[in-house]
Amino acid sequence: MNAALSPARDGKCAPANRTAQAISRFAEPHRAAISRIASRHPRLADLAISFPALLFSMAVPRRGFEVEPVIARAIAGEPLAQLAASARVPMWMRKLHPLAFDMPLTKLPDSFEFRRQIANHLPAKRRRAALWLQVIAFAGHWGHEDLAIWCARHFEHPQMKRLISQLPRLAVWAWYSRRPDTWAGRIMRTRWTPDMSCANARDALDAWMADVESHAFLSAEARRDVWARSATVDDFAFEPVDTAEDLVAAASALKNCSRSYAGNIACDRSRIWLVKKRGEPVAMLSLSSDSIVRLGEVSGPRNSAVPPEVALAVARWFRTYHTPRLMPRPCRSSPQGAWQALWKPYWLAKRRIPDWLPLKTPRSPRNWLMPAGSRRRIRGRRRPPA
Repeated sequence: MNAALSPARDGKCAPANRTAQAISRFAEPHRAAISRIASRHPRLADLAISFPALLFSMAVPRRGFEVEPVIARAIAGEPLAQLAASARVPMWMRKLHPLAFDMPLTKLPDSFEFRRQIANHLPAKRRRAALWLQVIAFAGHWGHEDLAIWCARHFEHPQMKRLISQLPRLAVWAWYSRRPDTWAGRIMRTRWTPDMSCANARDALDAWMADVESHAFLSAEARRDVWARSATVDDFAFEPVDTAEDLVAAASALKNCSRSYAGNIACDRSRIWLVKKRGEPVAMLSLSSDSIVRLGEVSGPRNSAVPPEVALAVARWFRTYHTPRLMPRPCRSSPQGAWQALWKPYWLAKRRIPDWLPLKTPRSPRNWLMPAGSRRRIRGRRRPPA
């Protein structure tokens, strides 16, 4: 056989082979649709090599996107920059591997400053490119462009896996970090900044979420029935923690988990008391209720065990100053006013109420703002987040 006629060396077959090879790099579920578009004209087929994201946007269009006018412009030979603008596909996506596209493209950040920075933080691993793109899209839309750049820069950091699982919380926290005039912004002790490390961001986010939860579920209203009486026993003063401000202050003073009780306090499942000696907090205790009030957790600073004298004082206080009684069934509702006041600025700015930050207060404080981690993974979503 003449080597000049071999298919592998045939110049006319080479472009088709390169196109087929480029299409094979896309995710398998979309290859058939991409092949149909590419087969309509050689200029469309060339996009599989020169601009995979643009070809993908034509083959797997997002809702409301008119594909045919863009295809006609591509066939007519319109420059790539103009085609990308008409398809609303940022030019910085030219360098992304085809595996990054596994769902219809949503709106992505595309300012001059963003384009200048994002080129330095493209995903290093092809198999993680799709998750990388979803994180950038979500952070840019529900947070802001600086957060999207930060996520791209730290994407491979070991701590980032946990932050990605809490991406809605991260986006809202970063957004409110620049709104100190709002209620959720005022109670923030540490704000998100672009130069923050992943570890510091994780700790600051957890602290803000706990503080927000206290204000959302307790508001500023005191719980009048604190289930026991204030008293001093063996030089230890027992004081109720009955407002959101007091709960946050107690948690900060003892550096413990008492803020996580906000939802239970609001629903009449728990009460928190502070144990002080000479005016300084030394321990925290919880009272829990099912049918009767019981003595729950007693802990010192950083959730440590308390000294024997504190434990003995707690036992005497509870026995003496708590009157046993039958308790009503805990309610299942939570305050609506505080919840809506916290998030109204965000809803108005984004012009949408997302399903992970609903208008109605969720029953369980542990589940709110957590669709990406606890209920479903971001990678598993088949619809764009915007």
